[in-house]
Amino acid sequence: MHPCIKAGDYWKNSLLDYAGRGVGRVRKVFCYYKKSRTLSNGASPIERIVHQDHVLSSFCDSRGYEVMKRFSDIGFKGGPLRRAELIEMRNLVQSPTCKADLMVMYSVFAVRGDTQMNEDLFLENIKAVGEIYFHKQDLYMNYERLYFFLKGPRYIKGSFRERSVNE
Repeated sequence: MHPCIKAGDYWKNSLLDYAGRGVGRVRKVFCYYKKSRTLSNGASPIERIVHQDHVLSSFCDSRGYEVMKRFSDIGFKGGPLRRAELIEMRNLVQSPTCKADLMVMYSVFAVRGDTQMNEDLFLENIKAVGEIYFHKQDLYMNYERLYFFLKGPRYIKGSFRERSVNE
């Protein structure tokens, strides 16, 4: 199955979730909220985070997903520092008791434009969790697809032809 699919199409045509597990299995998720870069109706960054929380909580409830932890990042000014939320998430996903298998975010565009250091930490977390869902685009991505989306084709080792022959 293609690693980047529209959730609506998939759920209509399958009795399995994206990772191939039975639907009866409850997915355990992290919700990650980031301050929106665009102003919408004059809403403050906190109001936009609250809106994202409402939308993603409703989504998780409708799917029967268990939200293990919520992370909110309202941004900060200053030098290139690692985001505390991403560090906390890394510590959780590295613990043997972490059972999260999906991260849920509001929009795919919230993950672009961060510093290299935070982008790498974000990708490290997705690799440990397994996949991410972007609600606004109704899109699931696994680690490899998200890596390609963030880094671009220049980071792919070997040609696509070599990779497909070797896999």
